[in-house]
Amino acid sequence: MLSNWNTLLNRDCKVIKIKGLYVYPIFKNGSSKLMKQKDKLIINNDIKKLKNIVVILRDPTERFISGVNKVAYMMKITVNEAMDYISTNKLIDLHFAPQFIWLLHLKKYFDGDIQLTPMYTLDNLLSKSKEGKEYDDITVDPIKKFTEIDEQLIKKYMHKRPTLETVIKDLINVLPKN
Repeated sequence: MLSNWNTLLNRDCKVIKIKGLYVYPIFKNGSSKLMKQKDKLIINNDIKKLKNIVVILRDPTERFISGVNKVAYMMKITVNEAMDYISTNKLIDLHFAPQFIWLLHLKKYFDGDIQLTPMYTLDNLLSKSKEGKEYDDITVDPIKKFTEIDEQLIKKYMHKRPTLETVIKDLINVLPKN
């Protein structure tokens, strides 16, 4: 499965500073609002200088459903069509990629401690806004290979401060092979 994501991971790695914290924005985990309200943007090699990065994790099933809906909307296809493409490995996108894949991307530039926190952390970081979505999410059954590794990530590391290397070494073998 990792080879499928390599092309998506050949992009800038971005960490933001907001309210005194360094946060790694992940698509479908408040990243758009975090980017709009950031105090500072840190990119690629400058990330190496940081000591601790907050990573906000979302429930894997909710995130998968939201991500599939977002991609279908952007591609102007139905959610069912998107699911067909995803299930046959004809569509990959960072909006529904496992959050663990995002951690692999961060690992290219960072070796320090990460603080894994739930979505409600956003309440303390972001100003309230009334932005609505242009579409309503249609519920789909999540594809296990996209959610299983994140379920283990959350179970083992939520509310903890491991090194990024520890998390990667511990869970890399959970990542599906295709």
